[in-house]
Amino acid sequence: MTTDERETQAKQRFIILNVLRFSGAVIVMMGLAISAGRLFPEFPPFLGYLFIVLGMFEFFLFPILLKKSWNKKDAGQD
Repeated sequence: MTTDERETQAKQRFIILNVLRFSGAVIVMMGLAISAGRLFPEFPPFLGYLFIVLGMFEFFLFPILLKKSWNKKDAGQD
């Protein structure tokens, strides 16, 4: 893999990680709004708490797992 290809790959991965974290933060905020009754008041608060937990997993855990997956893939290429 050339230097330009590695740089392009690093930029793409950086964007993917940031989009993943941003969407996780949006899901947490949606969950907070649902549990407070501000967004979709007909939904039960439990659904909002579920969104909060799922968003936190997406924000904190998924980027780590994705990075580990990429590291395994990159180690196999060398």
